[in-house]
Order: sequence, then C-alpha cells, then structure tokens
Amino acid sequence: MIKEENEISSVLRVGILFNVKKIKNFVTPKFVQVGKEMGFETKIIDLEKDIETQGPFDIFLQKTTGDLGDDVTKNEEKLNKIKDYFSKHPHIKVIDPIDSSDKLSDRSYLIKLFASDHEKGYGTPQTFVVRNESDFSYLKDNFSGPLVCKKLVACGPNSSHKLSIVFNKENIHLFDPPFVAQKFINHSGILNKIYVIENSVHILLKQSFQNIPKNFDFDQVFEFNSQESMEKVNKSFAQHMKTEDESSIIFKEADKFQVRTEEMMIDDKKYTISIKSSEKYFEKIDKKRILEITNIIQFDSKIELFGFDLLIDENNYYHIVDLNYFPGFKDVVEMEKRVFNLLKRKYESPK
Repeated sequence: MIKEENEISSVLRVGILFNVKKIKNFVTPKFVQVGKEMGFETKIIDLEKDIETQGPFDIFLQKTTGDLGDDVTKNEEKLNKIKDYFSKHPHIKVIDPIDSSDKLSDRSYLIKLFASDHEKGYGTPQTFVVRNESDFSYLKDNFSGPLVCKKLVACGPNSSHKLSIVFNKENIHLFDPPFVAQKFINHSGILNKIYVIENSVHILLKQSFQNIPKNFDFDQVFEFNSQESMEKVNKSFAQHMKTEDESSIIFKEADKFQVRTEEMMIDDKKYTISIKSSEKYFEKIDKKRILEITNIIQFDSKIELFGFDLLIDENNYYHIVDLNYFPGFKDVVEMEKRVFNLLKRKYESPK
C-alpha cells in the first residue's frame, strides 16, 4: 500500500541518543514494549553511521554528554554529528536540548542558580569552587571542615562519581583542581533522591551518612563512590563515628514504605509529586518547597528529565547538594509510561 503524501503515520519514531552505558539500563525490553503499546517505535542511534540513513524520526530522546567513548577526538566528532543533524532538521523536537549537558555537568551551576535564601528555606551548602592556585589558597585560608570534595564535572567520566570527605585542611593538597569543596551537612542519615519527568516528581529515600559530631576530627580522608550502595558506604564510615546511626531508625521500617501522591500548582504549572516513605515522613516533608526547586531548575535549564539530591538539616533547611543530568529512573513507578507520555505531549505541542 502506497502512503499518501500528506498522510500521518500512527506510529511515532523516536530516535534514542544516550551514552552507551545508559542504553542498557534505560532502553530495556520493557521500555521498548511499553512504547510499542503506546504507539511509538524506538530506534537507538548508532553514531558510527550516518544519522540520516537511520531515519526518518518524529522526535528525539537525547541525553548525551561528552563521554561517548574512550576516544576523545571521536567523542567530539560524534557530538558535532548530532548537532549538525539537529541544525538541518529544526522541526524535529528534542528532549533534552543538546547543549543542556554542558550547563548541568558543571557543579558550579547549582551555586549560580541557588543563592541561599533563608526566607525561602532552600539553597546550596557553602561551596568553594577551586579552578586554580588562587582558589586553592583561598580554600585553605578559609577551611572549615568537614567538606565534601568532588570533581567539577558532575556527569560523564567515572571520576565524577568519586567523592571524599575531608576533615582538616592538611589533606586538601590531595586534590587537584578543578573541583568543588562543599560543606558537609548533617542530615540524620536520610538522602532525598528527586527524580523529575516533566511535571511528574518522585522522591525516594536513600540511607546516607549519619551526623558528624561537632568538633569531630579525623586525620584521614574518607573516599567513596556515589554509585555504590550507600548502606555499605555508611557502614564503613560509621566505624569512625561515635554517635548512633539515626538513619537506621526510619530505614528499619523501609519494607512498610508506601507510595503516596499529591497534586500541586507551582507558577500555574500542575505537578504530581509522589513519595515512597512512611505516612509520617510524607506529611512532614515540604512538598511545595521541593516543587519550587524543581520549577527553578526546569525554567532555567529547559530540561524535562533530570534529578537532584536533597538534604534536610536539623533546622528544616533544604540543601540541594547535587544535580543529576541523567539519573537512573528504574525505581520510579511506571517510568516507561511517563516518559512516553512526555514524548507524546512534546510532539503534539505547538512550540
């Protein structure tokens, strides 16, 4: 059967552009099947080939970073190939913008975006951005530990996931610029992992570091990988602590956690926020504050799929400690359906 010139296909073709290591975890058989049931055909783009020959496409799901392989020169060529294709096809809609990764991959972006404002009740912890020797000297002169040190690049290379807790300035020399040194925030061992799919926000509680006593000193640097099990990391860290691990109290009942959902308007935008927790925690956490943070990031960055890490201190101040350009969404309920609904709305929107 020959398709008429103005006939619109009932199936939407989605081009998938991810780093290799993300494809396996995100584009699962379930993801492909749900897409098929919702009227989508997914195609993982092979950047070793001409993108034109792999089309045509109706929309792209794009979350690449500069880390597209081991060959730096080839990485640049691949990124240029993607940008060139999009420039030749401006009518094709893309989630998320190709240049968004540069902005969100820089950990100093959070500092620029959130100037701590106690009236709003949220912001970033005190953070030193160390790019050169002058910054390094300033950090040593103004050191007040403990500090969490991490690479300036937030996503891509494996080194971006390696973090260290430094207790005294004598050990700062172990780090080479560029990096950020962020004030360690006591948060009673609870890390709030926020996952955002457009106007759908999901919060998962993860076990984290117990509180560090005031004036606690430790002459070594505690190193860890943020992609490891935090329960395992915290057990190792707890060997050096002298206080009770408060996080164990709430997580002892983790098997009783339930997903609770609420709808809320922020700046004329309707959000759905879901939290997997105890009922007490759901009632306690300030959902409006979290949605305000989400809205600020979305408005400034123009991205739809992202995540961020949130710590709540004893004064109920909300600290945004990291922004995740492309977190793992596997724990988000009906992730696949939500992503394809986003793609459909994006495709049908006039903008």
